[in-house]
Amino acid sequence: MTLGERIKYLRNKMGLTQEELAKFLSCPRGTINNWEIDRSEPDSKMLGKIANFFDVSLDYLITGKNFNAKPGIMDDLTDEEKNT
Repeated sequence: MTLGERIKYLRNKMGLTQEELAKFLSCPRGTINNWEIDRSEPDSKMLGKIANFFDVSLDYLITGKNFNAKPGIMDDLTDEEKNT
């Protein structure tokens, strides 16, 4: 799973639209879309803000490893997806 795919997964798991996430992060909706399709990546400051919002570690957000989130977030992921 790529960084963009993890952002999209977490956003969908919380039931948010790209517009809602963009509003919280104070960025354009198109920026969220670009991240989710791996056209671009958030800068380090924004990565911290995203990790904080989704209550996950930066390590998980960037690498997909060492997941740390509220219960239920990863319930529908396979073990392989949790570790990639």
